[in-house]
Amino acid sequence: MFIIDLPQAGTYTEFRNFPVITVSRAVQITTAFIALTLSSACAKAPDKNAQLDRARASFQSISADSDLIQYSKDELNTARLSLASAEQAWLANADTVDIDHRAYITLVDIEIARTLTAVRSTQEQIASLQLSQRDAVVSLRSAEAVAANSAARLAQNQATRLMAEAEQLKAEAAARESQLQAQLDELNELRELQAKSTDRGLVLTLGDLLFDVGKSTLKPGSIGNIDEIATFMQKHPDRAVVIEGHTDDTGNEDSNRELSLNRAKAIGGALEARGVGFARIETLGLGQDMPVASNNTAVGRQLNRRVEIIFPNDEETEIVTGRSTDSE
Repeated sequence: MFIIDLPQAGTYTEFRNFPVITVSRAVQITTAFIALTLSSACAKAPDKNAQLDRARASFQSISADSDLIQYSKDELNTARLSLASAEQAWLANADTVDIDHRAYITLVDIEIARTLTAVRSTQEQIASLQLSQRDAVVSLRSAEAVAANSAARLAQNQATRLMAEAEQLKAEAAARESQLQAQLDELNELRELQAKSTDRGLVLTLGDLLFDVGKSTLKPGSIGNIDEIATFMQKHPDRAVVIEGHTDDTGNEDSNRELSLNRAKAIGGALEARGVGFARIETLGLGQDMPVASNNTAVGRQLNRRVEIIFPNDEETEIVTGRSTDSE
């Protein structure tokens, strides 16, 4: 079987140092994938994977982007390798969670490449503006030398105007660079939290180990993840969060809905206790209505007993009123 070793989820530095694929290596990878596909022709076709489809479409949309190729060739190559790893896992009929995680890593790598492209392009604009500013200074000094005549005064005024415009553009470019860097930092932090990209936004799943069976009081040893989430939200005060409680189908449906809501409230209360404003937190109790696995097995029921921490997509982010609701 053809295997590509990829770095685990971590900081951006790890991916930037990942080696670039040479032409000969790209041929080897392509040949291996063809061989793997042919050898699997008689086997069961892999199930469609929505997360992998998003990664494919996203990579296709950037693969021919001239700016990305110019400014973020290494990061684009890292995203290509991440997608190859996800494709390999999919062709091998690997576990859906593993395929989803690899596809998510690909989406993060693509977003990092886009962000760094914007940062580096902005830096290039700043350098160009600095050259223009130096030219304006030279023009100003030349105008000062002949300030006695009207033509020199006109040149001086023009040079002064150019300097002011250059300063303004330079400040705007610096502000844009700072904003892009903040977005890149936030992406890396969410990646370290192991949040997964979904249509609803970035989702962090907390299992039922946070609570005793049938209870909604947090165990003392389950605080670590909540501390990390609180730290992230304190660093990003514009971020809101939706906390959804879920159960398996064991027991009464109304009791399950109430238990799921109380568990969501427990985590919301823990975040409030760590300085996250009440108005930034929405808690929902969905009971047994949204299973992610079959309730016919112990493993499936354990997967369904969970709390999901959702960071809505930017265009959907809305500071809510801190209300708590159930699925009704």
